[in-house]
Amino acid sequence: MPERTAVVTGGAGFLGSHLVEELVRRKWRVRVVDDLSNGSRRNLSAVKDRVDFRRASILNPKAMDAAINGADVVFHMAAKVSVAESIERPELYARANVAGLIQALEAARRHDVKRFIFPSSAAVYAEEGPARKTERSPLRPVSPYAVTKVLGEALCRVYREDHGLKTVSLRLFNIYGARQAAVGGYASVIPKFLGAIADGKRPVVNGDGKQTRDFVHVNDVVTAFLLAAERKGVSGEEFNIGSGKAVSVIALLDMIRTATGSKLQPKFVTARKGEVRDSCASIAKARRLLGFEPRVSLAEGIARLSRRI
Repeated sequence: MPERTAVVTGGAGFLGSHLVEELVRRKWRVRVVDDLSNGSRRNLSAVKDRVDFRRASILNPKAMDAAINGADVVFHMAAKVSVAESIERPELYARANVAGLIQALEAARRHDVKRFIFPSSAAVYAEEGPARKTERSPLRPVSPYAVTKVLGEALCRVYREDHGLKTVSLRLFNIYGARQAAVGGYASVIPKFLGAIADGKRPVVNGDGKQTRDFVHVNDVVTAFLLAAERKGVSGEEFNIGSGKAVSVIALLDMIRTATGSKLQPKFVTARKGEVRDSCASIAKARRLLGFEPRVSLAEGIARLSRRI
């Protein structure tokens, strides 16, 4: 197979860097575009000599044009991802997550990219109705962050319909894994709990801890992105990417306490604004059309992270 070229915006971030590592392992040529406002060059230390790193903003059309020229696939990972911050700074989220996406789509259109992969979010779904969401579940974003993801999916559809750009949107549930910062939404609760335990502090639980989430390991999410880039017949589709299993936050903490041998009791504080009560992915569509199958159980993922503290 001829060597292919991928552009990964936000490739120095948590998820982006894991994707870059796997692309390099699979012998892709990789260009990373990142302004390092959230990411770090340290996240790419394992592949630093095998990627074309470009420190630039996705809002810079010349930089995006130069990076995407000649690319086969664009993975547009660059985004602001904190629900709480989006409520405080909605203009920042509109600029980074919407205007930045438009710059990437425009460059991909101009250079006839074969496929454009957009990471959406489980936050697009309405809280009402069954907790297990299918791709046909109603959308009702309750934060500016979630609104940017709904708009992002719509923009991808527009570019497919108006310009023939082959786009795929992945609605990501709560990703966790190595190198994840303890900031953001419920995915970051795992490094927060582990960090508190490592420091001998009581883990902080927002709300009553009975809220449920679908935690999916970063390795499985990376696999989903690669499947979305390579599978035929999936252009224009949206897919849920999760484990397909829900766990309460307090049960998650119990798993972490067991894995680490900690006896520290949780400290309960006020629930966060703008976040849904329960969330779980139906991954039937991703299984059927992408061949996606999560491999890393939550217990195994926590065990891997626990060995690092």
